[in-house]
Amino acid sequence: MSHCRCLAIVLLIVAAAHARGAKLRIEFERGAEKGPLTVRVAHHPAVKTLKPGESAVLFDDLPPGSRELLVEGDAPLKVMSVMTFLDAKQATRLRVAIPSGFVYGRFTLGGHALANREIVLDSAAESWRTRLTTAADGSYQSVVWRRGDYNVVLDGQSVGTLAIPEGLAPHVDVDIPDRHISGRVTTASGAPASDVVLALETNGMRHTMRRITTDADGGFTYIGVQAGKQTLRVSAAEGLLRPKPIEFQLGTADEQREVNVVLDDGVRRIVDVVDQHDAPGADVKVLCVAGGEIRSSVTTTAKGEAAIDVPRGGGCTLYVLPREGALAIRRSASDPGRIRIALPSASAAIDLVARRTDGTALPEVSFVMRYNGEIVPLAVVREIGVLYTDGDGVARLPRVPPGFYEFWPYRSDDEMAAIVETAGVGDAPIGLNAKVGENRIEVRFAKRH
Repeated sequence: MSHCRCLAIVLLIVAAAHARGAKLRIEFERGAEKGPLTVRVAHHPAVKTLKPGESAVLFDDLPPGSRELLVEGDAPLKVMSVMTFLDAKQATRLRVAIPSGFVYGRFTLGGHALANREIVLDSAAESWRTRLTTAADGSYQSVVWRRGDYNVVLDGQSVGTLAIPEGLAPHVDVDIPDRHISGRVTTASGAPASDVVLALETNGMRHTMRRITTDADGGFTYIGVQAGKQTLRVSAAEGLLRPKPIEFQLGTADEQREVNVVLDDGVRRIVDVVDQHDAPGADVKVLCVAGGEIRSSVTTTAKGEAAIDVPRGGGCTLYVLPREGALAIRRSASDPGRIRIALPSASAAIDLVARRTDGTALPEVSFVMRYNGEIVPLAVVREIGVLYTDGDGVARLPRVPPGFYEFWPYRSDDEMAAIVETAGVGDAPIGLNAKVGENRIEVRFAKRH
């Protein structure tokens, strides 16, 4: 089996939030850093500020478990994060060294200075968002603590990457393409469709899919678009059917492309979702899939009910996705009347372990999945998240129903699409009859020659 290469994934560590009372003392090794420091606990209101020269801070009454600590200084790229584990039974002491370095460069738009503009930077690996403002010539400079990739956001849209390499004072320029895609979304009768969520995918890079929402007139504009194949999808359109994706090419010489999107009318159906004990399935997502694409989606009420639109004159498949795990599939939704769907018990867990032939962990392997003979379409995979192995070579499905699972590893989006198209005519390389409880399967990958 070939050595897979695929997109990276960031794994969020969820802290145990039940017990409270953990104490944390942080001692900073400042080095050349003499300014103020602000320390935050990610996904928690706790925050502390150290004055210039102060080097220690104490947190009381934090939730125990794995926590991400966010540290920032008085410059845009004086940002970093540190992971630690808090024990409720004893105080945790942590020593943190502040890195040193400098970065400078220039932001341009289509080769011209991006003057006096606020740039938002999101860390690709940590829970950071910071801001810098360019000068009149588009330049920027900052002391930098954390190297790596930062997602560049301009006017609320992701438009590129600031990649800061190792080195004492690297020079890094970022040129944002001066290309736009704009248009209007309307109903079949021509009325403007506001608050419709669109998703733009460029050159098959689903991990960088850009989402925006239409305005009151149904209008939208994507800025800073890279050249290449574009796929424009409707991600959410309440009360209307999503059309098929719109695909087109945007050349290097193209500066503007107009694209109009028309939403279809469907047939309203009522879905009743219950769990294995016949209790209402509340807050459950229901997807209507036809032709491999999601045509509509809804979330059930506290009573387990949802009104979903399905295509006229043809059936679709309903995929039911509870937040706490499990998966239910209703192959046809063309019959009249209410649709009742019973959720299976999510009493199994699956660990897929990817290793090289020498036994070392193989991260960033992704998988296509088939459950009880039903392939999970790419559109549904986008909703529930692509299955990847982490740094330890493990991809975990923590709460799934027992049953027969099959997996195909892949290294590119094109290969994933080919697997989905041909999965019905061949056996999967990985098969597992998942029982109640923990299930584990290890796969060895030979190096490509």
